[in-house]
Amino acid sequence: MKQFGSFLMVLLLIGASAIAQHPRTPLFEEFTSSTCPPCAAVKPYVEQFAHQNPDVVVVTYHMDWPEPGDPYNVYNYNDNMARRSYYNVSGIPDGYMSGTKVDPRSVAALQQAADQVKMQSSPLAMTISEDRTKNPIEVTVTIKNDGSAPISDATLQVMVLNYYADLTQQLQGQSQHVYTTFEYALLKSLPNSGGTALTLAPNEQKSYTFTYSKGTQSVWTQNGQYVIAFVQMNSTKEVLQATSNLSSVLNRVEISSTQPRFGLIARSNNLTHQLKISNPTDRPLTVALRLNSTYTVQPDGWNITISPSTLSLQPGEEKTVTVQFTAPNAGSFALAYVDAFPQNNGINDTTSYYCGYLTEQTKYAVIYGLMGSGIAPLSQAIMSGAKYSTETALMPLVATVELGTLPCEAIVLPIDYAGRGALNNQTVIDQVNTWIQQKKRLFISGQVESYITFFSQGANPSTRSFLTNTLGIRGVRTFTVTVQGQPSTVPYYHFNYDPNTGAVTSLKPFTIQGVSGDPISDGVNVTANQSNQYYNLYTDVLQLALGTNAVPIFSYDNNAQYIGGVRVQTNDTRIVFTTFGLEAISNTTARNQIAQKIMDWLTATIAPEPKLELIQTTTENVISFDQVEVGKSKAHTFKIRNSGAADLVVTEIAMDAADVAEFGDVFVITDGGQTPITIAPGEEHPVTIEFRPKKVEDVQAAVFHIRSNGGDVDLTVMGDGVRALSIEPSDVSNARLSLRVAPNPVSSEATIMANVNTTAPADLMLLDARGSQVLHVARSLRGERSISLDASSIPSGVYRLVLRSGTEHVSVPVVVVK
Repeated sequence: MKQFGSFLMVLLLIGASAIAQHPRTPLFEEFTSSTCPPCAAVKPYVEQFAHQNPDVVVVTYHMDWPEPGDPYNVYNYNDNMARRSYYNVSGIPDGYMSGTKVDPRSVAALQQAADQVKMQSSPLAMTISEDRTKNPIEVTVTIKNDGSAPISDATLQVMVLNYYADLTQQLQGQSQHVYTTFEYALLKSLPNSGGTALTLAPNEQKSYTFTYSKGTQSVWTQNGQYVIAFVQMNSTKEVLQATSNLSSVLNRVEISSTQPRFGLIARSNNLTHQLKISNPTDRPLTVALRLNSTYTVQPDGWNITISPSTLSLQPGEEKTVTVQFTAPNAGSFALAYVDAFPQNNGINDTTSYYCGYLTEQTKYAVIYGLMGSGIAPLSQAIMSGAKYSTETALMPLVATVELGTLPCEAIVLPIDYAGRGALNNQTVIDQVNTWIQQKKRLFISGQVESYITFFSQGANPSTRSFLTNTLGIRGVRTFTVTVQGQPSTVPYYHFNYDPNTGAVTSLKPFTIQGVSGDPISDGVNVTANQSNQYYNLYTDVLQLALGTNAVPIFSYDNNAQYIGGVRVQTNDTRIVFTTFGLEAISNTTARNQIAQKIMDWLTATIAPEPKLELIQTTTENVISFDQVEVGKSKAHTFKIRNSGAADLVVTEIAMDAADVAEFGDVFVITDGGQTPITIAPGEEHPVTIEFRPKKVEDVQAAVFHIRSNGGDVDLTVMGDGVRALSIEPSDVSNARLSLRVAPNPVSSEATIMANVNTTAPADLMLLDARGSQVLHVARSLRGERSISLDASSIPSGVYRLVLRSGTEHVSVPVVVVK
């Protein structure tokens, strides 16, 4: 029995070995070029994906599009272009995950594609060994087929890559390059770009040996090379397995901390931040620690030190490093960007960690991260005044998010064209709304944020709500550019362009005017875009909603209708929003003066103010009486509420002069309308209006103007005059026709539910407040119907939707808001 049992176990082991499968390692191949602007935009996504997925083999192939000169393409044109021909790549950036095309412009798309590959298994086990003591260097790739089927019609590709190269100095003065650092770049294919034909029987193992010599050119960084290998099916291009020897030559550490990255520090005080440095490799490492001079922010008066500055770490060992901050007696923010750099043979990879502290009681903050180099002149302008010079912190957006509540009373958030769309980022708009809830004063500059919000598909509803409800912006004016005969709408643009290619050929200066008597912009008349260093390609021209409390303060090119900035004040806070960036004003004196006036207005004491608000209307600022028999009347009482903090004085409640002749005795204020009316904060005043129709007519409407020291409101009243019951019972038409619309109010699209049970078919029409037809929505309706109402091109206002069949009709009010 023992012998039989042993024999059975041997059979089981043999069977298991015959069908053994291995985890499949994804291979990501990117096609790029240092002369390709879209490739530069994709580059950070690829780097982020690669760092988040060290188990994915990544290689970049460098093309000669759209211009020649990419250093890795110049060095080895044939091997790079061979992969382009293999995949028939027709444009860059482009990418392939284990042989399948993938969009490299999205980290999420790359991650999803890699995860799909990782879920699969492979019959192949692969290893790479490299002997760098030999000259030329010897590379051996060993492959074993642990599957039950033979491998044929496959190719083994072996490549030497350069891990990282900074060629900024070498490419200096060559304007065609849009990036000058290179990662995972192909240096050489072994033995050549055609690879090695591969066949493997089940359970067969083969080894292949190749050689290469290191180059002396700058694309070969010192000790910066490693080898990758992958097996690709010729017919399907599917990559069965991939591997690299990067982990055996890459020296790196890991950094962690139990402390929050950001915090507050007492003025003139010390604080330490503890870091844990660990060695995840299988070899001892000597590690140097230093503050990165490019990314560390150390304003005057701060002192940041690292101790110790050098570590020796055994495999798996962890040691503590202390970063000490010493703060000045001023409002300020400091950021320590710590680099840990191994100093061993092989590829030494820098690991970075950042942390920072804001001094307590800092009054003002300028947020960076959504603007490029223009943050320098902008922040200097903000800090140019004595009031702000020692109490303003320049700090990253990520720090403000993590800190939660800032001690600052005023915050500046600049967004340039390169950072466009940032206000539609949920984290950013949530932070803005949080600041408003915390009663912070805000100065936001966003050159095309409004255009993106109102015209881009998938724009954030929270951002639209902020622009519309908080800033009173209902849209932007658009302009036309024509490229290759095709017109396109864009924001207000300040450049000349080539009509054949669309390329910008030169900047166009534009002027910024203020508003006479305004506390911020009185006397402002400056020219922007006079420098090629800091400029605005576009600036939104704002369109404001009716009745908004937003005050226009800047306009463009001597056209008061080209609004380029507003200020908004409530009882709690103040906001300034501009569509130009201060950095585009090259005149330092003018730039500083505008910045100081903005900050002075923002930070001034807000006197208590009244605020007029209408409540108990049928919809916002609308009273609908629906159907009332001719000769009878119907009353509705609404209330004027003072939601402000000072006495509200209503000076006028009167019908619009254009409506008086026709409706002066139709819509009548019967109680509470005599002015002036004084309403204390938090109190309400009732007003009663009666509808007294004189004739049978759909949608009789008028507007009442309500004026006060707390704002003005236009109240629309409407109703239908219908025949008396003795002539035609109104409930007959109601029983045979029904109408419902949702959502209501509507901004873009609504759904209408109509039910027609009459002998004759019905028509559906949209009428304005005057009773004029705006849209014939549908004709010849019978039975139950669902109809879509496109309100995207209908101006804001109050309308009535009428369903009519012969002499019978029903109607509902519809409010369109933008």
